[in-house]
Amino acid sequence: MSETLPTPSEVRRQLADLASPLRSQLEQVERGIEIRMEELEGLRELRTELRRALTTFDPVYAEAQRKAREDAHKNGQTKRSPNVGTNGKPVSGEMIERIEKFLRAHRDEYPDGFIATQITREHRGDPLLPSQSTLSFAFRAMHDQGILRLDGRGQGGSRIYKLTS
Repeated sequence: MSETLPTPSEVRRQLADLASPLRSQLEQVERGIEIRMEELEGLRELRTELRRALTTFDPVYAEAQRKAREDAHKNGQTKRSPNVGTNGKPVSGEMIERIEKFLRAHRDEYPDGFIATQITREHRGDPLLPSQSTLSFAFRAMHDQGILRLDGRGQGGSRIYKLTS
C-alpha cells in the first residue's frame, strides 16, 4: 500500500478550509458582543435616569443613597481605636513607658526615624519590646500623646516615627 503524500499547497488549502468556519464563528461572536455592549450601555443610562428620579421623589431612597456614599468613604479604615493592641485590649501605660525607655536608650541608632518592623527585626528577643503589631499600636498611641512624631511614610505605607524630644 503506497499512499501518496499531499503536496504543501494541498496542505495549505486544507488548513484554509478548516479556518474558514472558525473565522465566521468569531465574527458572529464579536457582533453579538458589540450588540450586547450597546444594550448594556443603554441599560446603564436608564439606571442613572431612574436613580436620579428616585432621589428627587423618594426621600427614603435618597437617604439610603446618601448613607451608602458615606459608608463607601469609610472603606479601609479600621474600626479599632488606634491604641488597641492585637488582642483587642488597649496598650497599657506601662507598655508605652517601657517602649519609650527603649527608644530613648537606642535613639542614636535611628537618626532618620524608625518603624515598628525595623525595631522588631533588629532587637528580636529583647524583653522590653512587645510583638511587632502591638508595637505599631503603641507607636500610634505614643503619637497621639505627643511622644512620637510621624515623620513620613515608608515603602508599603509603613509609618516612620521620630522621638519628639
